[in-house]
Amino acid sequence: MVGQLDNKIARVTGSGQGLGSACAPIFAREGAKVVVVDFNQESRQETVALVRQAGGEAASVTANVARSADVQAAAINNAVCNISRYPLADITDEDWDRALAVNFTGVFLCMRYEIKAMLQRGGGPSSMSARAMSTAPCLA
Repeated sequence: MVGQLDNKIARVTGSGQGLGSACAPIFAREGAKVVVVDFNQESRQETVALVRQAGGEAASVTANVARSADVQAAAINNAVCNISRYPLADITDEDWDRALAVNFTGVFLCMRYEIKAMLQRGGGPSSMSARAMSTAPCLA
């Protein structure tokens, strides 16, 4: 049976936990080679194991989507940092800064480098986002 993603590469940001970790093996079952992208090495390796258990191929990349150099080097798409589960009065300056860096700067950086890569290839998407609306706190 041919999967919907045969011969495709799925770069899954924030895939060390939450929705990203859940999506990575699904992409593998559909035939994609999965690039597990997260800043946490231990959780990345756990997701790589899940992809391989699903019969897929996986590579692991360290990246923080809030850093331009990481995004450019990894050619990745966006992740999400969800702080909405905390009462507003309990959100620290560091939590707020991280959420802005990941949710706004990270999306901008990812799209900037993805668009450049697509234009060089003549169009077409090259990666998949998986962390939208995650419930994991700021771990993209």
